[in-house]
Amino acid sequence: MPGSVSVGGLVTVQGQASHAGTTSVVVVERRTHSGWTTVAEGWPSARGRFTFTWIVGKRAGVLSVRAVASRHGRALATSRTRELVIHARHGGAAVAVSANTRVLAPSTVSSVPAPGSSGKLTYSGGNTLQVGQIVAIGQGAATPDGFLGRVTGVVVNGQQTTVTTQPATLLQAVPSASFNEAIASSAAVMQRARRALAHAADTSVTCQGSAEASVTPEISFGTSLDLAGQWSLLHGLESVSLTAGAHATASLTATIEGQGSCSLSPTTVFEFEGPEATFFVGPVPVVLTSQISVDLDAGASASAQATTAISGGFSAQAGVGWTKGAGFSRIEQFTPNFTYTPPTVTADTSIEADLTPNIDVLLYGVAGPQLSFKTGLDFDASTTQDPWWTLTAPVDLSASLDIPALKLSSPSLDLYSHTFTIASASGPFPKSTFDGSPGTGAPPSTMGPYTMQSFGTDATPEGEDVTDVDGPTGEITFDNPLQHDLAGDDWQTWSNGYSGDVYEDDTPDDGNEDFEVTITLPPKTGAFYLYAEPDAFEDFDMSATANDGTTSGDTTVYGQGGAQFFGFYAPCGQSISSVQVTDTGGDSAMAVGEFGIAPSC
Repeated sequence: MPGSVSVGGLVTVQGQASHAGTTSVVVVERRTHSGWTTVAEGWPSARGRFTFTWIVGKRAGVLSVRAVASRHGRALATSRTRELVIHARHGGAAVAVSANTRVLAPSTVSSVPAPGSSGKLTYSGGNTLQVGQIVAIGQGAATPDGFLGRVTGVVVNGQQTTVTTQPATLLQAVPSASFNEAIASSAAVMQRARRALAHAADTSVTCQGSAEASVTPEISFGTSLDLAGQWSLLHGLESVSLTAGAHATASLTATIEGQGSCSLSPTTVFEFEGPEATFFVGPVPVVLTSQISVDLDAGASASAQATTAISGGFSAQAGVGWTKGAGFSRIEQFTPNFTYTPPTVTADTSIEADLTPNIDVLLYGVAGPQLSFKTGLDFDASTTQDPWWTLTAPVDLSASLDIPALKLSSPSLDLYSHTFTIASASGPFPKSTFDGSPGTGAPPSTMGPYTMQSFGTDATPEGEDVTDVDGPTGEITFDNPLQHDLAGDDWQTWSNGYSGDVYEDDTPDDGNEDFEVTITLPPKTGAFYLYAEPDAFEDFDMSATANDGTTSGDTTVYGQGGAQFFGFYAPCGQSISSVQVTDTGGDSAMAVGEFGIAPSC
């Protein structure tokens, strides 16, 4: 037994009753003006060991305490009297413990109900509980989340007691009290975090749809918690606050392949047990545990391949406070630090990815307050905007204050929301350059900074329809089937002495007499040229337009030996993804061919 305790504090008495047996009772007594009064009683173990706890009164002073073992009402042994000094409590609200509150030593408990549920509590030795009492237990082998409940039934079987219970609140156990507890991450918590993070580092999450995108997260995370509350018998719950201080670094690398879009529903990339602590409100142990998880969600759309990455660090404080007079209030502070990898993108692209560390706080194992720190990357590229791409980091902090043990519940509150602009393009999209200078002459060996490569011979038989052609850097495709011809044979004329492969479109667009074909190029194409010629031996307006809007404009092309050169090249670091060729004015067919290409520089 301790030599001193504060008013309303918890006293634990342990001992050995040498004359005790299975039918013995051990009582702990304190001296009063009228004699000795029992403050705790129970049955010792078969070997005579006993553990008792009780809550001292509201007055400071000195108590005389002893233990007595008896059988059938006859005293067998009495311990020597011990003096217990009771100190006055200073600071905060006065602690008023309910006369019905009892605290059990965790070592005596073998089972408890699931957190927040009614059920059976089993323990051996020590205090005898009664219906209507509130029982509190700290962390132990059978009570990793602690326990707080109201007794609804008692069954004693020898040295074992089984009681049925239902959930109780701290206000029932301790009608007047205050606390302010800070819990920082321990070495064990950080070790659990490192294991979870190591697993997350090997994770690459794929979003699926008409395009495919992968998001690879890297995260480090640490947190501390501060829980405070005050209530009184007269005024009830007066104030509560939960604040989480978090520091984190995170990086996201996102890559999208192909044309289309995809989405990723929120996916938990790692989770672990966060900070925990047991503190006392008066004599009642309050067990606070936490769960930390990190969710990832993403969405992307693109008309060409794109890659970008962002690394961010932040320190933040977020929480919710409540007072009887003012209701719920926000607690927030956020300090960011971001770096990024310049995006590789050549066309309209949108990529969004968010990391959300969540902190779930549990009192006695029951889910309670929750705080979420959400940050990520938002990349948007549009060839029609100025600047043509921007990379931003949206940040949202939210929290809810839901504490069943204090009979308090709040909606989810938005604490902080801001979008940080990390980087942007220096101006509008750097468009490709059109070059039509060869006219009907031979193709050039270079275009801008690029060395051009001509296409090889197509083995497809003449007269067959094709939708793709192999080239030096990959496959080009047509948006509708074209007939494979040879210049000077099935396709009668061309220009510049060319007699190779050409591809005929003899199906006009619906509703008009124009011919139009879109040629999709391999990824990372820096330059591309083609020749085009109408079928009829007349002048027709033909044009070629790259995916970025760069166009030749209407060019007059003669159908007999007048195949015209159309070429495009992009600035270094950019690329061309497609070229559309149009023949207007009532022609009977058109042909494209004599291709040349170069990869991006």
